Amino acid sequence: MDKETTNTINKDQLCRRLEFTEDDILPSIEPMEEQNLEQDKVFCCSCQGTRRNDKRDDNVKSHSPETRFGCLAVLKVSRYDDKLRVTKFIAEHTHALASPRKRMFLRSQRAINLPQAVELEIADCSGIAPKESVGSCASITMKIFHSFKLLFFVLFLSQNIIQSFQQLPEGDDLHKKYYQIDLPQVTGPESIAFDCKNQGPYVGVSDGRILKWQGPNLGWKEFAIPSSDRDRKLCDGSTNPDLEPTCGRPLGLKFNSATCDLFIADAYFGLLLVGRSGGVAQQLATSAEGVPFKFTNALDIDTNTGVVYFTDSSIIFQRRHYFLSTITFDRSGRLLKYNFRTKEVTVLYKGLAFPNGVALSKDNSFLLVAETTKMRILKFNLDSTTDSYTPEQFAQLPKMPDNIKRNDKGEFWVALNSGRGRIQNEGETKLSSETTIPWFTLDPVGVKYDQEGKIMKQLDGNGGIRFDSVSEVEELNGKLYIGSVVKPYVGVLYT
Repeated sequence: MDKETTNTINKDQLCRRLEFTEDDILPSIEPMEEQNLEQDKVFCCSCQGTRRNDKRDDNVKSHSPETRFGCLAVLKVSRYDDKLRVTKFIAEHTHALASPRKRMFLRSQRAINLPQAVELEIADCSGIAPKESVGSCASITMKIFHSFKLLFFVLFLSQNIIQSFQQLPEGDDLHKKYYQIDLPQVTGPESIAFDCKNQGPYVGVSDGRILKWQGPNLGWKEFAIPSSDRDRKLCDGSTNPDLEPTCGRPLGLKFNSATCDLFIADAYFGLLLVGRSGGVAQQLATSAEGVPFKFTNALDIDTNTGVVYFTDSSIIFQRRHYFLSTITFDRSGRLLKYNFRTKEVTVLYKGLAFPNGVALSKDNSFLLVAETTKMRILKFNLDSTTDSYTPEQFAQLPKMPDNIKRNDKGEFWVALNSGRGRIQNEGETKLSSETTIPWFTLDPVGVKYDQEGKIMKQLDGNGGIRFDSVSEVEELNGKLYIGSVVKPYVGVLYT
């Protein structure tokens, strides 16, 4: 882990940095009994270990033993007096399951009430859940969930997510039009771009490189790397998040159609630029107002002015520690712009909860930003005569949004990357329909909006059989190109 993350954090300092009151954060960092000066708490994936014969409750039809495969995903917290520090964090899941998705709910016979379901869904959305769930959840884990439960309930109940939508074809009919472009021994095509000649796709992958697809006969080739100091022997083919600070991790990609240059938002190396021929990227910016970028994420370009709009998702946590940013409700993210002509970086807005995808309107009059932790899309008007950029809500979502991409018609595709949920028909007002309980058949992984915020289409993930962990939906020439931060392929769907 990096030095800053492993340093001990005082409770009052943590509350101030995350803009929490002490009562909000107290349950998760209050010291244990005074005689225990040091206690370690380990949270691991729900797929780790072997289940007990009783399966933790009596609401099952069979009490036979059930074995689950090992998983290395873990969060370890060590406590010293009134201080807390993370001593181990592995975000990537390594377990194998018979089901297509990693789920907190392991048996459909389990009888649970709505508050329990919401608690467990929060754990499921986070990606790492406690080893013992439902009846025997570790006490400190339950305290953490209770401290955030109210926030999530307010989020669900206070926002209007009842919107009309038009469905794509369901199930097998949809996926008959689908195929995959496999990557060469790497994973995570987070963002997708096409050059001035519509060649590609270009993708950034787990080992820090930008790859270009040349068609089925030639396959993938390396197009760019983030730094001349990148060690090929160490980095090429890597899927290890701990190597990302050395190898780089390109997230947002966008070609400037006026110059054919590729702009890159690398989570560790900052805002980068590479020419139309590729090669080693040029570093354009690494900080703003004296504060270094910690998690450069997504970008879009105004081709008329040369201004690049981009997000720094956190000034506290790096990409490989993104989970900590969500569970602490970190609101240190920033929206920034880079003036290519003056080489200046300006902070447009601070205090965002994991700002992620960015997309300009077709006429460049406004900007959409995905605020991932709050599960919403914000709209920033850019034609203001003042320097004040106060956002308004463009859309409230049932799942955490990732990247936003605009098509040629000026419509926006928003990728939904975490949790399970549904987008409702008008008239549905039941609380059970407004949560993200996993037994709903509708599983949106992408939503297309017009410029007014009206839903045009939705992309059904079909329970994760085909579409899971979707980070981006790029529409071009009658196809949807589907990116993911974890998958070893690019999905392609004919519209």
